[in-house]
Amino acid sequence: MYTVHQVAALSCVTVKALHHYDKIGLLVPATRSEAGYRLYDKADLQRLQEILFYKALDFSLTDIQKMLSAPQQRLSNLTAQRRLLTEKIQYLQTLITSLDETISAEIKGEKMTEIALFKGFKTIDEWNHALQEQNEYLQNVYQTQVKVADSDRQNSLTKEAQSFTQQVITALRADRHPSELTEIVRAHLDFQKAYQLPHTADSFVKQTAFFLSDDFHRKMLEDQQAGLAGYLDEVAQAYQKQENS
Repeated sequence: MYTVHQVAALSCVTVKALHHYDKIGLLVPATRSEAGYRLYDKADLQRLQEILFYKALDFSLTDIQKMLSAPQQRLSNLTAQRRLLTEKIQYLQTLITSLDETISAEIKGEKMTEIALFKGFKTIDEWNHALQEQNEYLQNVYQTQVKVADSDRQNSLTKEAQSFTQQVITALRADRHPSELTEIVRAHLDFQKAYQLPHTADSFVKQTAFFLSDDFHRKMLEDQQAGLAGYLDEVAQAYQKQENS
């Protein structure tokens, strides 16, 4: 048997927390000594391990208690916990990568693109927080905002925007004529269409003209590559001309 202090030392859970778990019925010790001290057995330690796994996944104590109400499901619980923890590790690794890139950019005195800054975000709240500065500008100037309702959808759109922008930057650096990017633009607009977004040549011209004329969005593009805003506008016009010919 293990005393509460021994369990605390083994698990790195405070004695106060173990007392609280006992009070709410989440982890009730197997027995008590004649003096009234809590004594835990191996089964209690296993249950505490599961509690800690779920806490690492940010579940509330109430939810954890519900999930542990069927001890015969311990194996399935552990399997589910492993899957959830693996997903969390992958997500945290993405954030670490983004953080490393940010640190590297700061050391080199470089500016990260907005797309790179956002690529680690997974939840709707994280996306909307990241877009706060842009939304404040849009609200003040145009009385509108960009709101993210689906993080998976936003991540897909961001990945596509990043890919498309990089292809345009590569073409600009290679001094390719805007009319040579027809297939790149068409593939991008086909993607937009699949997501039920504006996808015509005319709408693309309007979008790039807006980016070129609006200080905030022009700076977003120019921070990625000097001359990008103007080149992108020329690419859109060349595509529109070819589509209408």
